[in-house]
Amino acid sequence: MSNFNMRLFVLIASALFSFSSYSQEYIDKNWKPILGADISILFNPNSIDNPYFNSQNHWVEPTKFVLAGIAAQYEYGITYKEWFRVGAHLGLQINIADKTVTTPIGGSISLAPLIGEDTRLYGKFIAGWNTAIGKGNKNGMYQHYQIGIESQESIRIFAFIADHGFSLKQHTPYTTMGLGIGGTVFD
Repeated sequence: MSNFNMRLFVLIASALFSFSSYSQEYIDKNWKPILGADISILFNPNSIDNPYFNSQNHWVEPTKFVLAGIAAQYEYGITYKEWFRVGAHLGLQINIADKTVTTPIGGSISLAPLIGEDTRLYGKFIAGWNTAIGKGNKNGMYQHYQIGIESQESIRIFAFIADHGFSLKQHTPYTTMGLGIGGTVFD
C-alpha cells in the first residue's frame, strides 16, 4: 500500500471516529452511534486445489464452490434514522480450504430502507486494506459487498462476496463468498 493511501485511510478513519463522538453531543437525535457484529460461513468460489487424475483415467476438476471456513466482523459508526449507516470495519476471515487467515480493515457504507412495517432491505459496501497472515507479501485493497434482510429487532441475514485484493495462486484474484447472520445495536 502506498504511503499516500495509508495516510488517506488514517485520515478517513480519524474523521469517522471524530464525527461519531461529535454526533453524540451536537447533532440532532436522527443521528445515533451504532455497533454491529456479523458471523459468516465462507464458501470459496476459486479454490486453489489443482486438477487431478483419477482411477477412471481422466482429469477431474475439483469443485470451486466448497465450504471453506468462518468469518467475523465488527463495525462501529453512526446512522441516520437507522437506514443510512457509515462506519469503521474490522474483520477476521479463516479460510480452512485455502489455509488462509485474512484481516480486513476499512470503512463501510450501509443502506437499510424499510420495505415493510418491520423489515428492511440491507446492503453494505466495505472498502479498505486486507492482509493475509503468514502468506508473505499478500496484501491488497479489500472490497466487500453484502445484500440481505434486516428485522425490526436489527437482526439480519445476508449473502456476501469479497475481493481480497491479492492472488494466492497464479493470477486468479482471491475471492470469497458466503452467508451470514448479524446484528446492530443502536444507542
